[in-house]
Amino acid sequence: MLPWRIHLKCLFRCRFATKFGQVKRVTNRLFSDRYLFVTNIIISASLSGVGDAIEQKLHIGRKKEEEEEFDYVRSKNMCLSGITVGILTHKWYKWLDGKYPGRTLDIVKIKVLLDTLVFSPLQICTFFSTMGLLEKSDV
Repeated sequence: MLPWRIHLKCLFRCRFATKFGQVKRVTNRLFSDRYLFVTNIIISASLSGVGDAIEQKLHIGRKKEEEEEFDYVRSKNMCLSGITVGILTHKWYKWLDGKYPGRTLDIVKIKVLLDTLVFSPLQICTFFSTMGLLEKSDV
């Protein structure tokens, strides 16, 4: 290999390692105990909003004969619902990890069972209640 190619290859690797290191530092900070609550809420709201936007775009794309517009209020409501679900989910998993620490198979089975039987119905009720309140419908 020519010396200048080796230099360019090394420069690319160094830049990539630097960028990767910066991303890793930011990620570690966002998922630290200090910022985890806010990070989880932002992730939950973002996923809810983006998921709804994708669904609306796909739905509008299929209905070519009808003139439908993107419903920004619906996406806003999904983001707000994502906030309430994110708060509840964060608190639940913090409690669950405190009550049942560890990662053994038996502990994971207990966590999955509790998550399925106890938390899922609560989370579903919270989601629909929040959406009902935001849409001003009879809950």
